[in-house]
Amino acid sequence: MLEDEYFRSGYNIRSMLRVLFNSDAFKNARFSRIKSPVEAVIGTMRLIGDWTAPKPGFEPIFDEMKHMGQELLNPPSVEGWHTGKEWIDGGTLVQRINYIADRVGDLSYPGIQDIIKKLASEGPTISPEALVDGCLRLLGHYELADETRRMLVDHAQKSGDVRTTSAEFPEHVGQMLQMIVATKEYLYA
Repeated sequence: MLEDEYFRSGYNIRSMLRVLFNSDAFKNARFSRIKSPVEAVIGTMRLIGDWTAPKPGFEPIFDEMKHMGQELLNPPSVEGWHTGKEWIDGGTLVQRINYIADRVGDLSYPGIQDIIKKLASEGPTISPEALVDGCLRLLGHYELADETRRMLVDHAQKSGDVRTTSAEFPEHVGQMLQMIVATKEYLYA
């Protein structure tokens, strides 16, 4: 399909990519594989706004990826790293969720502060449903299973509508972000 479009369009890459991005195969592949440890760690660092410029101290982050099952520049075989369920076992799953949840729950990171500000700009109060949906949107438009979303909304309803100017609002957002990144849907790429 891509090859046909490439030749039909006179070797136009843009036309070929348009076919790719509009194909059902591409659309259905979203969130269909498990994030590798490197994807999880680097994606989290980008989300929270850490490491936006070179600085010392990257070794502990390499160690985190290693504890999650992926040691950079040292694949298990010449084939490289396996993908899919091989990334997930009891120990590495807990390590991955804890790493991500610890980072998104730290309200001092600039990326998390941006999420809080964007949610606060939506009005003087935010409903439990809007809190969940807003956090999902700002994390990357994640779609959750109905049961998962319902559990998050039920948890948020314990606090009811929250004033976005209150001192507790950032903690509510941080806690919701932590709960979302612990879902199985978040672990998929």
